[in-house]
Amino acid sequence: IDFASAFVIVGGGVVGGASGKQLIERHPGARIVLVEKEEELARHQSGHNSGVIHAGVYYQPGSFKARFCREGSAATYAFCERHGLPAIRCGKLIVATNDLELARLRDLQVRCGQNGLDPEWIEGADLPGIEPAITGVAAIRVAASGIADYSAVTRKMGELFAAAGGEILLGHPVTAMRENDSEVVVEAGGRAIRARHAIACAGLMADRLARMCGLDIDFSIVPFRGEYFRLPPDKDAIVHRRIDKKDEYAVIEWNGAALNVRSSSTDRDLAHALAVAGLHEIEELVADEISPLPDGLPEPESPDPHAPRGGGTEAPGNGAGG
Repeated sequence: IDFASAFVIVGGGVVGGASGKQLIERHPGARIVLVEKEEELARHQSGHNSGVIHAGVYYQPGSFKARFCREGSAATYAFCERHGLPAIRCGKLIVATNDLELARLRDLQVRCGQNGLDPEWIEGADLPGIEPAITGVAAIRVAASGIADYSAVTRKMGELFAAAGGEILLGHPVTAMRENDSEVVVEAGGRAIRARHAIACAGLMADRLARMCGLDIDFSIVPFRGEYFRLPPDKDAIVHRRIDKKDEYAVIEWNGAALNVRSSSTDRDLAHALAVAGLHEIEELVADEISPLPDGLPEPESPDPHAPRGGGTEAPGNGAGG
């Protein structure tokens, strides 16, 4: 079956659902098709994450990340309220457990204010009255943080998209993509879908789609598995809001001659593992604080342009970011 559309969206997660909703609102009457390989929406990252609505605590003040996080948080609460979806503005505590962490916590309180938040400073003696199971020398409480059901958010976006005339094709894995000067052809589930524009919202499959299109990319997406465990109901009263403990950390720095790992850990292997796990923060550091990049950066160890260079992606609510 061969049919034409104005737009084809690949991927039925929260990004694909939001893209479809926005496009159908901006282009009423246009034929817009969303294809998803699973039998329902939000089966991958959008349905398997911590569900956090980040407030924007950690991002560089004035950066696009800080702005988008703050605006996205407000939009998420508003969307959930408008459509009767579960969202709890429970806030979170960021806890310092020693003097070194206390100094970092004070810096973080300043950054919160710079990012338009209103953090509340809590002395250690007052913590038991807020969270009896938590101990520390001090904490800041960020009221804007919360949790949401992003599977429900994605499904609602899909409903709104379909109600406005959009088409959702579930169980349609993409097997090929090609383009010419006038159109993109997406082969999915035995259909060839011709469209003027294609939007790839495929998360960890994005590099595969790029290769299908014949793009000469020099990276591969390497996913990292995250495990989430649910406590039994009788433990629900232990903690009433999200707790961030500022403990081990590692950063990658440019010292003028080479890249260097600085860490709170004396274990070199752990320090390097922490640094790799936090590469998304290095991206923020480079983008927001180092412009232009210093000359003389060392060449990568591997000359292979197809060697994996990335790790993991961050769907809404599953990862660092405030």
